[in-house]
Amino acid sequence: KADALRQKFPSEPVPAETTTQPDAGEPTITSIPAHMLEEMPPYNISPDPRRIPKLKAALETSRRILGDDHPHTIDSIHFMGVLLTIQGQYDEALSCMSEALAHRRRILGNQHPKTLISIKDMGDTLSQQGRYGEALPYFREALETHRHVLGSDHPDILDSLNAMGSVLRKLGRYEDALSYDSEALKTSRLVWGNEHPLTLNALNNMGYMLQKIGRYQDALSYCTEAVEISRHLPREGNSEGIIKSSANMANLLYQLERYDQALPYMTEVLEHTRRTLGEEHPLTRKIVERIGSIQ
Repeated sequence: KADALRQKFPSEPVPAETTTQPDAGEPTITSIPAHMLEEMPPYNISPDPRRIPKLKAALETSRRILGDDHPHTIDSIHFMGVLLTIQGQYDEALSCMSEALAHRRRILGNQHPKTLISIKDMGDTLSQQGRYGEALPYFREALETHRHVLGSDHPDILDSLNAMGSVLRKLGRYEDALSYDSEALKTSRLVWGNEHPLTLNALNNMGYMLQKIGRYQDALSYCTEAVEISRHLPREGNSEGIIKSSANMANLLYQLERYDQALPYMTEVLEHTRRTLGEEHPLTRKIVERIGSIQ
């Protein structure tokens, strides 16, 4: 994923069969029909669900001709897991991802970039199912390996820190989540600077978590900074972070009973939810009720 990882673990050498004349009858990548080869990663990675039957056929052909340990077969198994996750077919997705991860651990080692991708994707898929306790060890392993290989202040660490913070929040382990959110903010400031969208995301997480544990005054400084940064970012591509900063501030000021100050933020969030979720959505209704209670 990262340049540092690529330097430490160069890409696998091109299989000999693609550069030399194979023995007669030896299975090679060129033995796979062209129309099936096009369905295999990395040649075509569109997540179109209509591709699932074709990709399954290509995967079975790859298993038969190249074997389960061939890089193209393993990549296809992993990509099938990703595609099935997108479609919500989680049990089959986890089966594919678990198989690909086992192959990558054995062949490439635990610190290889592709192995790390498999580890992180296993955590993501489990998390999407609400199996947060099972996802946590995968996210933790990915983070610890990233620290070991890249160091604690590398940009790729942020993804792992955010994953840890997110799953711990969902498990209700707020103090633990806060420590990862704090580290993510420190790293983002160091790597990207104070007015970057990733720093805004980290500030939003800190403001939200401090509110969850009742530390409203501490949350105020983070929420205030997040709002200030959001005013300087282009809305296109950053709307989610911007609206989160307003929602955090609206809720915080409401909790502090500073209703006049909260109202403009609540109105901004209401306009957003009406536009994106509709008038009848429960969140839209909740905001309307809260605004009505303070007017």
